[in-house]
Amino acid sequence: MCAAQRIGYKVYGTSRRASSNHALLDVTWELDRWPDLPTCDSMIVCASLNKLDQCQNDPALSFAVNVAGLEKAIKKYNSPRTQVIFLSSSHIFCGERPFVDETESPNPQNVLGGNKAMGEKIVNEEGGLVVRVTKVIDPLFPRFVDWMTKLTDGETIEAYSNLLGSLVPLDSLIQALIVAIREDWRRIIQISGPEEVSYYDMARILARNLHRNEDVVIPVKSEIVEAETHVRHTTLRTSQIVKDSNIELPETEGIIREWCNRYNEQQMKE
Repeated sequence: MCAAQRIGYKVYGTSRRASSNHALLDVTWELDRWPDLPTCDSMIVCASLNKLDQCQNDPALSFAVNVAGLEKAIKKYNSPRTQVIFLSSSHIFCGERPFVDETESPNPQNVLGGNKAMGEKIVNEEGGLVVRVTKVIDPLFPRFVDWMTKLTDGETIEAYSNLLGSLVPLDSLIQALIVAIREDWRRIIQISGPEEVSYYDMARILARNLHRNEDVVIPVKSEIVEAETHVRHTTLRTSQIVKDSNIELPETEGIIREWCNRYNEQQMKE
């Protein structure tokens, strides 16, 4: 049971995985293949292609998922009463400065950012809610799982020293979305970690929490960041309405420590 269901919301979901309990849906499908769902008070469009290099190397797929998929979801499921919620990214800005305010105009420097800016325009025109959020960390965040496995096996790991991230726990994003639905927010809001840290430093924090020597983490350069898609800063200025809602946004050290604890607990259960 998800957090929204626990507090009384009726939730309908879709998934690309046939093994899921949710309705099967791939947003790249033609609209006549999309499943029918009940009219909803809120619709959160989570489908997204978020990897910078994948979007750069396949802009057609990025557009099909990040823009056309959103348009189809609105066409299929939107109603006059529906609050459309779209998850956007800090990549809509150029990254020259940290903690960019929500009132500043988008200036994307890569395919992902450009597509997210298009999505924001679509949702704004629908009178919906745009949620710009930095890197969301869930209990099975693939990069951390890969690092955890290698460190546990006594291997070295390579991590980008020139790629920054500002971490937001999935639980914090869910808290914000529940408040946004309850209060029917329809605007642009931003949710960001309080700092940005290189992936190299994140890997060292993870190693430290596993009581491994931090020297097993090897710094490497990301070519995609060195190219014209370079985004130096990834932080956003968290919106005041989010701060006033007492959404917890912990620092990187605490997030990674909690992630390690949860991951180890899950492994023990299995």
